[in-house]
Amino acid sequence: MNRRPLVAALMPALILVASSSPAQAAAGQPWSWGNPEKGGPVCHPAGCWTSPQPAWSPSVHLTVTTVDAENNFNLAIMPGGTVEAWGQNRYGQLGDGTTQNTKSNPVQVTRLTGVTMTGGGNSDAIALESDGTVWTWGLNNGGQLGDGTSGGYRTVPGHVTLPGPACAVDAGASHDYALLCDGTVWAWGSGAHGDLGQGNTTQHDSPVQIRGLANVTAIASGNLFGLAKDSGGSWYGWGYDAYGQLCNGTTAKAVLTPQPVPSLSGVTEVSAGGNLNTDGHILALLPDGTVEACGANASGQLGDGSTTKARRPARVANLTGITAIAAGGYHSLALDSSGNVWAWGGNDYGQVGNGATTDVLKPVEVLPGAGVISAGSLHSDAAP
Repeated sequence: MNRRPLVAALMPALILVASSSPAQAAAGQPWSWGNPEKGGPVCHPAGCWTSPQPAWSPSVHLTVTTVDAENNFNLAIMPGGTVEAWGQNRYGQLGDGTTQNTKSNPVQVTRLTGVTMTGGGNSDAIALESDGTVWTWGLNNGGQLGDGTSGGYRTVPGHVTLPGPACAVDAGASHDYALLCDGTVWAWGSGAHGDLGQGNTTQHDSPVQIRGLANVTAIASGNLFGLAKDSGGSWYGWGYDAYGQLCNGTTAKAVLTPQPVPSLSGVTEVSAGGNLNTDGHILALLPDGTVEACGANASGQLGDGSTTKARRPARVANLTGITAIAAGGYHSLALDSSGNVWAWGGNDYGQVGNGATTDVLKPVEVLPGAGVISAGSLHSDAAP
């Protein structure tokens, strides 16, 4: 999931401080905004930020290549392929061998080198190295670490045994996906809503292949559902679809095996999100730089000006020239070709970043000069 990030429960309201313009982050360092209790920016004595602010203390001098907002923590890949993490750490999701909670400045995740991709779920994380090795750490309540066990947590990364090298990874609430370089997709963790695409709702503590998928080139994981694109440009979806987030025109609490999604044909990229135990939505990037969305919309996360859920793609208003998308818990982000970040949807903790705390039904521009974006449960990240 670009994420693909998830919220277990809403926190009590916080005092929030708005800023008319974002503060300047150091070169190569990320911005954050939203709920600090869910991994967002650091709370200062007067309150918390509703507009983009430097994610770290000015004393931290690190340059990131990517940034990844999760449910209650953050990951960032460094130029050398190591990974830094910050936020909550109750279950070892920061991967530094501790459960010290909470860390507002980044700590290095142990054991990782040459990392090209990261992801995370409720309180667990996954990383892919350049040689195709997959690592997981953090909470393991649903077998999402993929090491053959279930329960407890792990504070340092461990290998996931797969039948070949992986080319992409993603994570949901309590499950993970790995796209192998041979075009097959493997899944592990909770399958309560058909999340694993196995034709049942069984949990698997070790990777299992998702049958019916071949020549896959891209994957996306929402909170309780997944999508995959094959080499012919066709998309398939499975898992929780009660709000129409699979974009197939229907609703179901459990789609147990991958099903074709004709309405996404030709879409170049999909980002999937949603709350931990309910709803879910997706964003779809079209070749012409516009964006469509499906699924839950009670907070305006589809960006079409309404709060009506959509079982088929709805056009997100005001967006052109978009190059990246990120679906959060119940808000959404987009990045245009000029480096401007656009945001919309649920905003009760300032996760839209427009200096307010009311929901935003159509995209608004909130930050210039960005190169990457990521949407968490109740917070957002961006970096140059």
